[in-house]
Amino acid sequence: MTKQKTTYIGFVEHNEWEGESFGYYFPNTPENRQALEKFKEFLEANDCLNDYSPGYSMDGFEEAYSERDLDMLEKGSGNSYMGRANIVSNPEEVLKALLLIDNIENLPYKGSFTVNGEEYSLT
Repeated sequence: MTKQKTTYIGFVEHNEWEGESFGYYFPNTPENRQALEKFKEFLEANDCLNDYSPGYSMDGFEEAYSERDLDMLEKGSGNSYMGRANIVSNPEEVLKALLLIDNIENLPYKGSFTVNGEEYSLT
């Protein structure tokens, strides 16, 4: 039996101050997809899906990426401040926070955001 390889879904933060875009990717599971869908709806409702800073896109949400795809994205990015393709190291904690998106105090900025007074890191 062949072992199923993990694929990833996520979103991208566009940061003009750094002149880079940072992608945050989660294992492609139904729970993660549900939390990211809620995050996407929040971004749409608050007019945050755009390419200017701070802006976000759901590149990587509709289509799942393999780890190899993310490696290639990272190598081709030219980013120097922060990685272009970051696999979130603590997806359970972050996704619990994204499900509380209505209580978010600041949108993700350089990989961090706050919900209900608690800070979460995407890297």
